[in-house]
Amino acid sequence: MNPDDIDLREETGIQIFFDVNQRSLDEYMRLIRSWRRHYLWARLLLIPAMTIAFVWWVMIRVALLILIGQAKKRLQAQFARTFLHYYLSARKISVISAPPFESQYKGPKLIVISRSFPMAPFLVYQELEQPLIIPYIQHFQRFWPFPLPIDPLSSCVPAFSYSDVDLHKNIENIEALLEAGYPVLIYANRSVADPNFANRLYLDDALMDMLQWQVPTYFCNIRSLDMMKYASPMLPCMVRLNFESKESLFEKPVDYNWDYTAHRIAQFLGFKFGYWTPSPDAKS
Repeated sequence: MNPDDIDLREETGIQIFFDVNQRSLDEYMRLIRSWRRHYLWARLLLIPAMTIAFVWWVMIRVALLILIGQAKKRLQAQFARTFLHYYLSARKISVISAPPFESQYKGPKLIVISRSFPMAPFLVYQELEQPLIIPYIQHFQRFWPFPLPIDPLSSCVPAFSYSDVDLHKNIENIEALLEAGYPVLIYANRSVADPNFANRLYLDDALMDMLQWQVPTYFCNIRSLDMMKYASPMLPCMVRLNFESKESLFEKPVDYNWDYTAHRIAQFLGFKFGYWTPSPDAKS
C-alpha cells in the first residue's frame, strides 16, 4: 500500500469530519437565531394577552365573590327569619302589629324603639317582610330554648345588622343604609330601661338630628315584651307592636320644643318622662 494514499485518506476523513460538524453548527446557529426571533415575537404578543387574561380573571373572581356574598347574606337572612318563626311557634309566642305595618309602609324608613329587651329588634324584623337592618351586639342572650354548644342565630345576624355602638358614631352608617333603600331600626335610649321599673327615659341626643331627616320615621311600642321570658306551650304569650308615625305622634314640628318631643316619645314608648342626654363621645 502506498503511504501517500494512506495520508490522503486520513486527510480526506478529517476534512469530511470538520465539514459535517461545521454544517451542523451552522444549522444549529440558524435554529438558535430563528428561535430567538420567534421568542421575541411570542413575548411581544403573549405578555399583553396574559395581562388582559389576568385582569379578566381578577374581575370575574371579584364579581363572583360579590355575587356569592350577596347570595350568602340573603340565605342567612332567610334562615334567621325561618329560625325565629319556629322559635316563636315553639314558645307559643304570637306577634301582631297594629296597624298592620308592612301593608302600609314600604321603602327606606327609620323605626325607633326603646332599648329594653335583647329580642325586641328581632320581633320587629320578623314582622316586616322587607329586609330590616337592626342594631346588634355579639353577646346577646341565646334564643334557643334548649342548651346547645353553638348559637344557631349568631352566625346569620351580621347579614342584616350593624354594630350597636354609640348612635353618634353610627349616623353616617345609618344614612348610607337609608340611601341604599333599607329600613333601619335604632334605639332611642343609650342604656337599658324597662318601663315596668322606671318612669324616666333618657333619650340619646343624636336622635334629635335624625328626627329632622327627610325620611319616614316611625316609633314602635312593644307591649307584653316582659312576658316572653315566661312563655311556654302551657302559657302562651301575645306580643303587640304598636307603630306610630312621626307626623301623627307630634302635634308640632319636632324642633319646635325639644322637651315636648322627648316627653311625647317617652310616653308613647311606655314611660312617663323623657329627657335628652348628650353622648360622652359626641363631637363638640
